[in-house]
Amino acid sequence: MTAQLSRQMLLLMHNGDDPGAFETFGALTAKSMTLGGEAVNVTDDESISATTAGKLIRELVAGGVNALDVSGDFRLKDKQVHRDAVELKMSASPIRDFQIFVPGIGTFEGPMHINELKFDGQDSGGDSTGSISLASAGDFTFAASS
Repeated sequence: MTAQLSRQMLLLMHNGDDPGAFETFGALTAKSMTLGGEAVNVTDDESISATTAGKLIRELVAGGVNALDVSGDFRLKDKQVHRDAVELKMSASPIRDFQIFVPGIGTFEGPMHINELKFDGQDSGGDSTGSISLASAGDFTFAASS
């Protein structure tokens, strides 16, 4: 894992070959992360209140639909990881496992869909800059920081 400022989230992309092997995509500077838990309504004609006869009540699936959306600006020197990301985005299914390390909180891991990938060029230090937007595309895990 590369050095980073404590306020930066670190984005790692699975290399596609070796199980469990992730490559640093880059540190995300301006960033946003949303954990969603959209409710799933399963109310039907049998959803009757136990305390008020005949009163219909709303019933929801416990946990709902979990979702993780991440976006941010990045800077990185490794051009190969960016080429891999472009190839992935241009493929028929731009989904791959990613890890998102959030300092002081923990690491999220799971399949993510690349919604948007933007390159802005290089800064004065030769780093590639741009932005990326990801959405969870399956079950993801969370490991809290110790």
